[in-house]
Amino acid sequence: FHKLDKLDRPALSKLFGQTKFDAVIHFAGLKAVGESVAKPLLYYENNIAGTVCLLEVMSAGGCKNIVFSSSATVYGDPASVPVKEDFPTSATNPYGRTKLFIEGILR
Repeated sequence: FHKLDKLDRPALSKLFGQTKFDAVIHFAGLKAVGESVAKPLLYYENNIAGTVCLLEVMSAGGCKNIVFSSSATVYGDPASVPVKEDFPTSATNPYGRTKLFIEGILR
């Protein structure tokens, strides 16, 4: 376990330069729907830009595997529950949109 800010590229680069990783488990992200509505730019910067930074450093370090913690919020207001992964996506708040955007990046 390494506790770093995913927006701190120099610290991430140093870590990936010192250690060979097979995979990264990415649980880091802001996650409050209400706060994301009040502070959307904070969520876009932290969740999307931070993930892009992490992915770039991972790539430079030769690490190609990631486990990403997404959210059911990517499905918006589904027509039925339980939600299945093949349901259409339609995030209704900035938090959900960040998760959905990152899922797109990872595809």
